Amino acid sequence: MDRTTALNRYVDWLTRLSPDTLNELHGLAAPQMTFRDPFVEVQGPDAVIDLFARMFRGLRGVRFDVTDRALGADNAFLEWTFTCRPRPFGPKIRIEGVSRIGLDAEGRVVRHIDDWDANQQLFSRVPVLGPAWRRLQARWVGGH
Repeated sequence: MDRTTALNRYVDWLTRLSPDTLNELHGLAAPQMTFRDPFVEVQGPDAVIDLFARMFRGLRGVRFDVTDRALGADNAFLEWTFTCRPRPFGPKIRIEGVSRIGLDAEGRVVRHIDDWDANQQLFSRVPVLGPAWRRLQARWVGGH
């Protein structure tokens, strides 16, 4: 399969991501796939599926929108927006980030690395933790 088609299939899966579509990853990923984000790194499609299944149990209204993509010589790059709400209630969370996607010769995903600013987009918005986090940041940035 050519790399463009492989990337399009993977993006389609990401944008349709739900508890019902998780197992489709087996047809898109290599057995040695690595997934990494600012909090976790896992190996293999089963571990990625388990990670996303836990996400769906803890969040509601999960949506992953790919807003741009590029196919480079060795990697593909995705720009995305992730939205959700904590269960059972809570404010909407919106995170913007980019992913580096590695594809093997058969077009299977071997690497999915997410980069996003957890500090600015998550920690600083959490009630109780947010104000304390912002004060700590001000001390670091302010040089105190």
